[in-house]
Formats: sequence, structure tokens, C-alpha cells
Amino acid sequence: MKSFFTIIAIMVVAVSAFADNDEMQQLIKDANAKYSEADYTSAIELYKKVADSGFESSELYYNLGNAYFKNKNNANAILYFEKAKLLDPKDQKIAHNLKFAQQFVIDEINEVPRFFLITFFEKIVKAKKTDSWAVISLSFFIITLATLIIMFFSKTLNYKRLSLVFAILFFSISFSTFVMAAKMKNITSGENSGIIMNVVTVKSSPDEASTDLFILHEGLKVEIEDFLNNWYEIKLQDGRVGWVKTEFLGVI
Repeated sequence: MKSFFTIIAIMVVAVSAFADNDEMQQLIKDANAKYSEADYTSAIELYKKVADSGFESSELYYNLGNAYFKNKNNANAILYFEKAKLLDPKDQKIAHNLKFAQQFVIDEINEVPRFFLITFFEKIVKAKKTDSWAVISLSFFIITLATLIIMFFSKTLNYKRLSLVFAILFFSISFSTFVMAAKMKNITSGENSGIIMNVVTVKSSPDEASTDLFILHEGLKVEIEDFLNNWYEIKLQDGRVGWVKTEFLGVI
């Protein structure tokens, strides 16, 4: 009897999932129709309803970005183009629209030159997705264990030494690719960067009474360094650091 109720519960969950998916697809169709009718406000409301439900896709965020841009909300347009880019970094239409929207950002920040090895490392990391790096790391870890087993059962000293050398080599590769997987996960999560949503005065500390440092305008992308009491510590590409309230920053 318990098994019967378990099966029924699974069937109910499955049916609910399918129903929710059908509802989301219908909302997207309705939003697309509103967008085609140039009713961008209604399109945004419908797209947002889908996004707020937890559904994610590069196409959804791309459409939201376009709707916000048409509705003359450039900050949100850039925010959702950036979200779409995280999910599909090689999509040319996303990259094109993001670049176009960024042309309207007032602030021009000159990036501080970085050490070439850091840039080289990031290029290597971005060459593969997080899952790919994780699979490589796990594969070499398994090979490391197999090599250690061979070393344990080897009867000659030369084989034991050779097995140990290869075990160290394979473990080094496993650890390095694990680091790359973690780094790529951090990059693609987007939680370390955000978009300035409105004109804001950046503060020297997370306190309204603290010193005013500089002013930023909507649409600018910044790095998130820390969070404290509804304040984000942000960092600009030129190295400047300061604090803004959470309401002024859209987290990618």
C-alpha cells in the first residue's frame, strides 16, 4: 500500500511539472505576442513572471533585454543581456545587442592593465565549460587512484618509483582542472558582478553618512567585492572601490 501511494505521489509531481512547463511556455508565447505588438511593458511583465518562477534560458533573458531596451530602460536591458550571455557566451546576437546597449552607458572606465599570466589563465579557463573541467578533473583523479594501486602491487622498486611519479603528475592535473572548474563556475554564476541600475553616489563605507567618493550612472558593469547590511562593496575596472546600496545594483 505504501508503494502505491509513493507511485501516486510521483505521478502527481510529474503531472504538476508538465502543467507548470505548459504554463511557462504559454506565458512566453503571450509575451512574444505582446512584444510583436510593441506593447513592451506587458511583454516585460510576462517575461518577468516566467523568470521569477525560476525558469532560466538564454532566449528568455535575451527577449527580456530586448523588451527593456525597446522600453528605454537601458540598465535592465544590459542586465538581462549579461544574464543571457552567461548561459550562452558564444551566441552572437546576444553579444551584438549587449555591445550596442553598452554604447549608451555614460561612464567610460579605463581598465587597469593586468599581469599577462592572469589574462592567459582566464582564457584557458573559458576554453571549456564548468562541467567539462569537472569531468577532466574527476577522470584524472580516478587515473591517479589506479596508478597508486599499481604502485602498491608492484614488486620492483623501479615500477613503484615510476608509478609514484605518474601518480603525482596525474593528481596535479586533476587538482589544476578542479581549480579551473571552480573558477569557471564562479565566472558563470555572475554573482561576483552587477549592473548599476540608477545614478548613485558611491560611498567610502556602508553608511549614508560616510564620504562621497564618486558618481556612477546606470548601465555600468562593476565587480562585487563584499556585502554588508544591504550594501555592496563594488570595484571598477580602473581599480576604484566603494559602497552602494543593494537597490542600486542588479546582480548578474
